[in-house]
Amino acid sequence: MTGLERSRGMPGIEEQLIGYCRETFAAEVASDTRLIEKGIIDSMGIMELVGYIEQQFGIELEMDDMTIDNFGAVSAIKALIMSKGGAA
Repeated sequence: MTGLERSRGMPGIEEQLIGYCRETFAAEVASDTRLIEKGIIDSMGIMELVGYIEQQFGIELEMDDMTIDNFGAVSAIKALIMSKGGAA
């Protein structure tokens, strides 16, 4: 996100993911919250999240991307999105 986007109040990747998780999974989530370990998301939740990520950030995720390491926390999901060239 550019400085201009930040000044206009446009949320970054992490903020968008946190907002999505809070709304969709009705859980208090922070950047380092262990989503799978704490039972916030399960396999169906990951599939919902993948659909959101692909649509929101304009990337395509492969089955190999869907690992506990990549979906374990919001910060890991952000890193995955960025590695795929996704932008806020």
